[in-house]
Amino acid sequence: MRSLGLIPAALICATAASAATVDVQVLGPDGHPAADAVVMIDSPHAPAGPVHFPWPLEVKQENLSFQPHVLIVPVGADVVFPNMDKVRHHVYSFSPAKQFQLKLYGREEKRIVTFDKPGVVPIGCNIHDQMSGTILVVNTPYAAVTDGQGRVSIADVPAGGATLRLWAAADLTERRRFLRHLRAWWDVHRHRIAPKVADKIAAMKAAGRLEIVAGKLADVSGSGKGARISYRPRGQNAIAALDVRRIINASGPQGDLLRTTEPLLCRLLERGLIRPDPLRIGIDVTQQSETIGADGEPHPTLLALGPMTRGTFWEIVAVPDIRRQTWAVARKLSNAHWVGGEGL
Repeated sequence: MRSLGLIPAALICATAASAATVDVQVLGPDGHPAADAVVMIDSPHAPAGPVHFPWPLEVKQENLSFQPHVLIVPVGADVVFPNMDKVRHHVYSFSPAKQFQLKLYGREEKRIVTFDKPGVVPIGCNIHDQMSGTILVVNTPYAAVTDGQGRVSIADVPAGGATLRLWAAADLTERRRFLRHLRAWWDVHRHRIAPKVADKIAAMKAAGRLEIVAGKLADVSGSGKGARISYRPRGQNAIAALDVRRIINASGPQGDLLRTTEPLLCRLLERGLIRPDPLRIGIDVTQQSETIGADGEPHPTLLALGPMTRGTFWEIVAVPDIRRQTWAVARKLSNAHWVGGEGL
């Protein structure tokens, strides 16, 4: 699944705030129109009762893609998933808002899922990993998806105060900003340590044997039998110094291929068989884990697994995520696309 984010509300151009129809254009940080963004208006004057939308509440599997790519449905909606392809599909979502699996079903068959609470539900296909889509479950009748120009018109909005909300897939600029400012926070809160390890760390802190200091490394130099670390503590401008006996780099593997000294990766780069992903946090791969060469073409016989593919998959550090990726690659290599993923 692609990483998701919010486009800042300051980039929204709205007119006729108190009129029956509200016109909105959504622009990305680069000033270009944002297609397939979702605009929602929460009004305290909205009529009571069930929410209805004029479009079909269905997501087709057609031409190995989800149609539409983004669908808005009200809370409590029964969404139909018809298969229009000649091949079978296995539609799923691991979203906290709705987890489900629609195991293998064929052409002109359909399945139905009830979405009973609001939230963002990314969907995929366990058979065709390149397929992705998003269902937004909302509790407002005033919501719509932007067109190719980033525009949308929402009719019959009551006069008076209202809150405008926005959802959109994060573009490359937003993803880079996320990595620059929030990656450390994400890693700490997303990937938790084992309880026994946490207990041991807590005991060492209580005994005064361990101190945790956050900051940005500025310099390292030799100092007697150890090293002197110069760093800027978080929230401060002044540089602090710390003398230590040992330094352990626990920040994980070097993801930037242009800085790596790993012989295998360097050779693959020299031969043009791999290239850095656009975020420079790993190897650029397709949704099928095929490496992409310097010429932009995928290599179906050279695949990459694990954290080095996070530029494409992002959630690919924890063992359950790597297990699912390995299963998908094994199924592809063995041409066993009908095999289900129970227990993954």
